[in-house]
Amino acid sequence: QLCSVDTFQSMINDAKKPILTMSVPERRGSYSSLQKESILRKCIKPVVITSGTSHKVIEKEALGARDHHERVKALFPNTFGKPRVELEIGDEGSRVVDAFRIGVVLSGGQAPGGHNVIAGVFDYIMKCNENSKLFGFLNGPKGVMNGSYCEIDVEMMAAYRNTGGFDMLGSGRDKIETESQMASSMEVCKALCLDGLVVIGGDDSNTNAAILAEYFEKNLCKTKVCGCPKTIDGDLKNEYVPISFGFDTAAKTFSEQIGNVALDTLSSQKYYHFIRLMGRAASNIALECALQTRPNMCLISEEVQEKKMNLLKITQDIADMIVARASNGKNYGVVMLPEGLIEFIPEFNALISEINNVLSNDVEPSIEAVSAALNPTNRAVFSFLPKTIKYQLLLDRDPHGNVQVAMIETERMLAETVQSELERRCGSGLYMGKFVTQFHSFGYEGRCALPSHFDCSYSYSLGYTAAALIAKGYTSLMASVKNLEAPIEEWTIGGVPITMMCHMEVRHGKDKPVIKKALVDLEGAPFKAFAKNRAKWAIRDMYRAPGPIQFYCDGARETNMTLMYELLGDKATEIVELDPDCSAMPEPVSLGSSKMLYRPIKPFLRSKLERFRMDYEPKVPLGMKGLSVTDISFITDEPTQCLYHRDAGVLKSIFPNTYGMNLLQITPENDNSELTEPKALRVGIVFCGRQAAGGHNVIWGVYQYLKGTGSTVLGIVGGTLGLYDQQCIEIDDELISDYKNQGGFDLLGRTVDGIKDEVEMVKAQKACIDLNLDGLVMIGGARTHTNAAYLSEFFKKNQTKTSVVAVPCSISGGARNHFIEIAVGCDTAVKVYSQLSGNTAIDGASARKYWYFLRLMGQDPSHIALEVALQTHPNVVLLAEEVAAKRWSLQDIVQEIADSVQVRSESNHNFGTVLVPEGLIKAIPEIGALMDEIDTVYMESGKSVLTLAQVQEKLTRWGSALLQSLPLFIQQQICLERQSNKIAQLSQIETEKLLVFFVDEELKKRAAMNQYKGKFSAVCSYLGYQARSTLPSNFDCDYAFSLGGIAAALIHEGYTGYLAAITGLKNCPENWQAGAVPFTAMIVDDNVEKSLPTGQARPRIPPAQVDLNGRAIKALRVAMEKCKFIDKYRNPGPVQFAGNTAESRLMTLELEGSDYFTQLASLRKALAMVVRSCRPGCSNSLLEISTKSLQVLNDVMTLQEQK
Repeated sequence: QLCSVDTFQSMINDAKKPILTMSVPERRGSYSSLQKESILRKCIKPVVITSGTSHKVIEKEALGARDHHERVKALFPNTFGKPRVELEIGDEGSRVVDAFRIGVVLSGGQAPGGHNVIAGVFDYIMKCNENSKLFGFLNGPKGVMNGSYCEIDVEMMAAYRNTGGFDMLGSGRDKIETESQMASSMEVCKALCLDGLVVIGGDDSNTNAAILAEYFEKNLCKTKVCGCPKTIDGDLKNEYVPISFGFDTAAKTFSEQIGNVALDTLSSQKYYHFIRLMGRAASNIALECALQTRPNMCLISEEVQEKKMNLLKITQDIADMIVARASNGKNYGVVMLPEGLIEFIPEFNALISEINNVLSNDVEPSIEAVSAALNPTNRAVFSFLPKTIKYQLLLDRDPHGNVQVAMIETERMLAETVQSELERRCGSGLYMGKFVTQFHSFGYEGRCALPSHFDCSYSYSLGYTAAALIAKGYTSLMASVKNLEAPIEEWTIGGVPITMMCHMEVRHGKDKPVIKKALVDLEGAPFKAFAKNRAKWAIRDMYRAPGPIQFYCDGARETNMTLMYELLGDKATEIVELDPDCSAMPEPVSLGSSKMLYRPIKPFLRSKLERFRMDYEPKVPLGMKGLSVTDISFITDEPTQCLYHRDAGVLKSIFPNTYGMNLLQITPENDNSELTEPKALRVGIVFCGRQAAGGHNVIWGVYQYLKGTGSTVLGIVGGTLGLYDQQCIEIDDELISDYKNQGGFDLLGRTVDGIKDEVEMVKAQKACIDLNLDGLVMIGGARTHTNAAYLSEFFKKNQTKTSVVAVPCSISGGARNHFIEIAVGCDTAVKVYSQLSGNTAIDGASARKYWYFLRLMGQDPSHIALEVALQTHPNVVLLAEEVAAKRWSLQDIVQEIADSVQVRSESNHNFGTVLVPEGLIKAIPEIGALMDEIDTVYMESGKSVLTLAQVQEKLTRWGSALLQSLPLFIQQQICLERQSNKIAQLSQIETEKLLVFFVDEELKKRAAMNQYKGKFSAVCSYLGYQARSTLPSNFDCDYAFSLGGIAAALIHEGYTGYLAAITGLKNCPENWQAGAVPFTAMIVDDNVEKSLPTGQARPRIPPAQVDLNGRAIKALRVAMEKCKFIDKYRNPGPVQFAGNTAESRLMTLELEGSDYFTQLASLRKALAMVVRSCRPGCSNSLLEISTKSLQVLNDVMTLQEQK
């Protein structure tokens, strides 16, 4: 049956209609406390915005193109040459009351503040008319082309205000370029009856917006298109658009990490840290971070290109700096570089281009084959490169077969070329220093951070402005917010034609109009300020630690230095304090055999936040309110015992003078009649363990509580090696004032966690005698506590007067037990790691294309990984203890991860986050056995460094075969130089890359068998050094200061062999229970640390392992069961020093923290009640019940002891 003409035409019209797919995107499944605060926090806005929707439009000059004026004009006949506009507060007649239908799309890479742009658009149109509608296109521009969208209502918008990420809608890098793509986009906009489309993106995305606006105008489509400038790279800006949103937050997030690394560098003085920063096409991030942190060297790609600096020249410049520093006794430093540096080195562009051509002609991707096929010039460059970089150039290809430049670890390449240059100079007698490197790559963790106050306000203002421009009928404009040097309330808003930023570039062989990238201007004020100061930074240690982004402290509204210089010119120098006068500062003094340089940091070198923290007054337990040892009285509790009765005999024989000493508790309230008489003592303090935030507050606590007694407090410079050399300085009011609540260990520095055998104990004894020390405070983790136990026994045996006490200080979480709930520094470090992990997880949910494998520092135990998992809700978390308990092989672990990847891919979730503890590699049975074998090879060789070949020839056949089955980089890392306790350096083994290597292989096998149809692209990162030396949290400030006070009181009362302890840490500090525990009460004979002269294992205080039956792990299992399939990522955000979250505790502490002192008191109270109630004359039934109950208790205790 034939249809009518009208029906047929209707069918044709229906066929032309776009297919709209309205979806309800996944909402965030979980929020941290700071995220909840941020959502409710009012965004500060300009008055021109808070005044409502009454705006008058002031049209300014018409603007041409940035370059190639006529060619750009020809491509935009309908939208070119429009005037820029400014919006001012208007009268009632200019008020907009219409209902609008507007779409928003997030395009390109993520940047903090994107959700606030959407909030600005939403609020404007709702203020105009509550019947307005806002539509969000999903997963970037393809959502516009395909009609995939959602409606954004009040509830949805409320869930994302002031939060980081693009996960509200998802983002994508698709471009609307072809005629059919533009046509389909127009039909989607028509079908939704959109009045406007706001494109939130970078230079390419906004160019796309201009092209789309031109197409819509040409085809008489009513939808107006306006853009908002977004990119963390900082390369989208001009005289009318001062900055792109996201740059401020990202640069501050990276600067926080760099500043922490710099303080870590000063604390140990043994590494050169090479830091690669995101920013491929421009070096704006690197420049801003350099201004913020003052590194020893920062390479700027634009300068490299301008000066035509080849790789040899760059290598020589870095080597010159290292040699100059070495001549001043400095074998450490910080070197920064942008990730795109390699593309600006002249010879590399030619080399990469020819390698792409060679490999496209089916040449074997081997070093020899490719080298032979290159022209002589490129062959010479290729031969100069380290082997690892050659492999990356040949093997890491994109889907088109080209080199993936962003994947090249430029920082490692430079370090290797510098190493070769230094070896050459060493051979010529021109360099006698030591060059040991650490590598960092900062990028993805900055893209989805909680936006700073500036970015919250700036991005909101951009969105509001874009909506207002559309409401006024403007198209092809980019929202502009200016007058940024003024308070936020005084900012001005307007719009700039996108075409005025365009010029013509050749893209894929064709001329294309694109927004010209704003590269670092070598004549601009920011670069000139950097160039003026970098020579000083290269030689002098002028590091600055900006600290975490704050939302409630003074200065929280301040913007970045680059913008301040661009707005204020040289006047900014005084405001940002870039060039402090160091002329009066003494030169560093080299002390002892470690050659540790001593020169305290003065306040004028510190950041504003560091100085702000100096005013914080730590809170202390009630019994320590007097802030003096004379106001503290100890209650001598019962004698202690060791944890396991089976060990008692051994421990009594090893510790005859200190075993079984009494537990000590500080009374909450002191009677003045019991106050202690002051004694003038000499007390030494030494950093033994690795860096942890709060160490300086321990020193402050010791000093403060001894103040007024006539005592002298000596700081041992250079850790345990400094103690042997008797290198010390006297702690005074000025030093303490300069280091209150500061991060790092740089006041005194640290070397190795020593004093572990009789030879070293004799050295320590001599030092204590020569320095006439009445007490020695050792700061560190479980290994330090073990060493302190042996040292105190040794001193007692030899009648040395020096009291030895220790303070728990370690980020790993291993320095905990039934007496110690947590060590100083763990709270801060875990919060920093959680922030970075949360940022990264949200980034994954925004881009929806990467699996992030994050390795977390923490040595053997997995406490950090456990806490970070509880804080952030990743998709997979591997705990070393669980792997060991289940005896999982490497293949088992790979299968576990691959299963998660496969399951998530089935719901199109080709992204996720995997947390990998540093100690995991040792817990894998076969790898652990191999590493033990390599440790033995090292011990038998007597050498500190062995080559891979030297190790292999000494291994068993099984060990050698297993080693060779691993990727080459893992083989090399497992065989690296051993650390001070003669075992592998876990921080140097990239377990996350090992797992990615084998997971990728496994997924390829599954894909070949048609079992897996997803995509797997992994990004690896190591969270380690960037958290150890950060500004301590309020908790760590309070805890460290209080423990220092306890240590001082112990020494003042003549106690030795004790660890300062506080329990009840879940409570406010006033209610903490303070006291001290004999070391011997925590020692076990576990046959692990083989270091006695007899070759037997030395009993030790072991690092606590994660309790697989504990409340924390049970809570994690419940959470992880959901997180495998549903995204419940949480972002704890940066550590806050004010506001509701400033006093937060770790979740593991909240779940598992036990007040041991209070429990003991409760037990005794209960036992006393039994004795009192069961005196002669009590009823027979009561006596029978009590007897049976106690018998059951005895049986349970017997079983516990046997266990």
